[in-house]
Amino acid sequence: MLPAIRPVGEAEYRDLLERFKQRFEFNASMHDFPGITEPADSVTWSNLLDAADEAAPAVRRALKACVQPGELIFFADPYHLGSAADLHRVDGPGQPRWLQSAIPDGDYAINTPYDLRFGTFGHPWEDSLCAWGEDLLAEVSDELDALMPRLRTGGKKN
Repeated sequence: MLPAIRPVGEAEYRDLLERFKQRFEFNASMHDFPGITEPADSVTWSNLLDAADEAAPAVRRALKACVQPGELIFFADPYHLGSAADLHRVDGPGQPRWLQSAIPDGDYAINTPYDLRFGTFGHPWEDSLCAWGEDLLAEVSDELDALMPRLRTGGKKN
């Protein structure tokens, strides 16, 4: 059985990040927002850091609900190799802890399965969190709506 948490290799990281950049037209900037072209099936919330303690576990639960056991969620940012975890095998009693978060810590925070069908993009300078994918939004929208104001839906300002 594969480990519950593993580092992401350089080739895998470059492939994931290149596909992310192409699909979402990632634009690294401290001043031009949003940092990605947000898809039609997305919601972006603001004031993320004010709600970080509650938002991070909500996102983790939602990501876990959207993947099958054995399917990995990748954590990456555009500047550092990340890690991947089977969320069904971490953070429970007797299981390893996965310390990655959807909350940016000075760098962008991307959490997604390898195929990018859903995920989150945390923007450290906009203080925002974008979640995309119908399944993920169904799992997390109500909880995040209770914590933070919506900034954009489908890439359009609310």
